[in-house]
Amino acid sequence: MIAAQPDRRGAVRGSLHHILSHEFVRYFLASLAALVVDLLCLKLLLQTPLYAGVSAAIAYCAGIVVIWLLLSRFVFANGAAQSGRQRTQQKALFLTMAWAGLAVTTGIVSLAEFMGANVWLSKALAIFVSFTTNYLVRKFIVFRAPKEA
Repeated sequence: MIAAQPDRRGAVRGSLHHILSHEFVRYFLASLAALVVDLLCLKLLLQTPLYAGVSAAIAYCAGIVVIWLLLSRFVFANGAAQSGRQRTQQKALFLTMAWAGLAVTTGIVSLAEFMGANVWLSKALAIFVSFTTNYLVRKFIVFRAPKEA
């Protein structure tokens, strides 16, 4: 008799489900997707006559759209308001925090350009600062799950 082989696809699916059940991993993957959009846009925009800071700002805005869609549906779905006034307030808070990240990114890249520093190194610094602060603000303020009674 041949012994039954374990279903490897089921094991992989189970492992993947376990990994994705961790909120921070989902946040990291969503951020990575938004970052890819941001960096691709930046790469394209740096080939135009725009200043590096302006290019970084436009690219960051493209990433903001991607990250909102992923966070509100994939990462913090339990904390996402469904509709109405709460959803509008949540979007406003998210955009306020996104604008703060935009200001940091634009400021760092513009300063680096002004100083003659490497734009990509300054973008890397902005990514680190933005990722860390945005995760904490989004988790504990923007998408805070409602308290259970």
